[in-house]
Amino acid sequence: MNTYETKTVEEFQGVVKDFFPTLDSDTHVVAFVGDLGTGKTTAVQYIAEILGISEPLTSPTFTLAQFYRDFESAKFDQLIHIDAYRLDDYSELKVLGFEEWCNDPKNLICIEWPNQVSVPEEYIDRTITITHMGGAARSVQIV
Repeated sequence: MNTYETKTVEEFQGVVKDFFPTLDSDTHVVAFVGDLGTGKTTAVQYIAEILGISEPLTSPTFTLAQFYRDFESAKFDQLIHIDAYRLDDYSELKVLGFEEWCNDPKNLICIEWPNQVSVPEEYIDRTITITHMGGAARSVQIV
């Protein structure tokens, strides 16, 4: 477990950029945990930027999942961005195809609010917990 204290947006972005190279086919499902407005979607936007995704990445709060394939990466073929905030339980996520997506190591899956639906631990490879510390400051814990 690593914990980082960031004071600026650039430092927060740097933590995410340093984290990205640690991802591989064995660690391709990343859970983002934190209160509203802590930077979960922003962190996924930084990952999209690293992948070279040119289209705007917004929170899939109402679409539940968004798929990005228009990028070139040696590690991943697709970024799947999931927001489970509006779901009631894991069965709703499962019906969307979550387990199938997890079984493809060429998918990079970033899921916000996994605790909202109690995603089984077996599907989560890494967890990033973001805590807002006031202003642009964040505490970022990576497990």
